[in-house]
Amino acid sequence: MKKELISIIVPIYNGEKYLKKCIASLQKQTYKNIEIILVDDGSTDSSLKLCKEYAKKDNRIKVLSSKNYGVSHARNYGIKNATSNYITFVDVDDFISKYYCEILWNGIKDNDLSVGGAEIIYDFNQNINEELNFDCKYFDKDAAYYNLIRNSSFQGYVWNKLYKKEIIEKLGSKPFNESIFYCEDTLFNANYLKFCQKISFNPTIIYYYYQNPNSVTHLMKFTEKHYSNLDSMKNLVKIYNDNSKINLSYIYDFYLYIIAYLEYCIYKSKLKIKLKNSETYNMFKYVLKDNKVGISRKLKMILRYYFPIIIFKIKNLKIKRVGEYEKD
Repeated sequence: MKKELISIIVPIYNGEKYLKKCIASLQKQTYKNIEIILVDDGSTDSSLKLCKEYAKKDNRIKVLSSKNYGVSHARNYGIKNATSNYITFVDVDDFISKYYCEILWNGIKDNDLSVGGAEIIYDFNQNINEELNFDCKYFDKDAAYYNLIRNSSFQGYVWNKLYKKEIIEKLGSKPFNESIFYCEDTLFNANYLKFCQKISFNPTIIYYYYQNPNSVTHLMKFTEKHYSNLDSMKNLVKIYNDNSKINLSYIYDFYLYIIAYLEYCIYKSKLKIKLKNSETYNMFKYVLKDNKVGISRKLKMILRYYFPIIIFKIKNLKIKRVGEYEKD
């Protein structure tokens, strides 16, 4: 199979501190047939200027800019301007293995989606062990839907994945919902999977997600945009109900996890907002009554449901990623 062009889309907002390492990791790809689309989302620092300087030195780099409409708009803008049939995404404060595109390309052959392994790092200058490995597992649609919300290696993010543009285009002119600011990537993936039959997963670590421990408090501040989490969850429940055969308890458990996370954000912001209602309680009871859900999973759910503040305080002490969905 001919190595076709791959578009790497990087949404950027005030990323001047991270640009050098991120772009360097893109430029050193062993898979050479790439275009790098840098989308500046109204940065107020020197990000756009730096992007233009990189573009002058590397003709594979294309620079786009817009007002600050958010990451979903930036990704949609990048997709619209991509000239390839294969698209992947990288966040500006992360970086990738030199084998990133090579491994994802190998996995897309005869498949609709290719997924690689990802790792959270807490030191942006951390040395990494780059490995070239083409061993893949293969999932059908239902298994992919399950792993999207239950497997922290597969993950619901759009980085660490290679998509087919012809499938993305089936999601409409704006494949990323620009009115949703949280879990928009999981929602995008759930919509994309509607049109997939076979998915490859290579657990080899190819993506390095940088979590700055000092930013956890900031991320926990509740804003109006956090309500879009609920929109994402309601959409996800409908998608899973209509397109997947997996047990609804899994998506309900995920929904309740997000509710607990939001309740902690509200607590940190010293606000008094009630999120639990009869709908969430019915989900809670549904999972409790499901004999297919393990005792340990039910216990975690009970603790999160009744003691979200304590649970997330403990998670912060462990310096885990905000919103990370734990495995059994």
